[in-house]
Amino acid sequence: MTHLGYLLVGWGVSLGCGVIYATRLLLRGKKLSAKVPSSRQRWLTSNDESREASAAEQASAASAAKQATAAKQASAAKEASP
Repeated sequence: MTHLGYLLVGWGVSLGCGVIYATRLLLRGKKLSAKVPSSRQRWLTSNDESREASAAEQASAASAAKQATAAKQASAAKEASP
């Protein structure tokens, strides 16, 4: 076998192992994800109701944070005024 042959076989084996590993990893992940209860699934794969509830929770948390910041600024302004 020539040097080119060894080079091609080496690359072929390396790439083939990588493809086999990636395929097995994806199949295993798909199989395991089917076992996760719906309450523990990530937001990308969960149902629309939980996504809407999550968005509402985030909106209320952001609103509370804005109110807290405004209150701090108001109290700081009162302390700074003579």
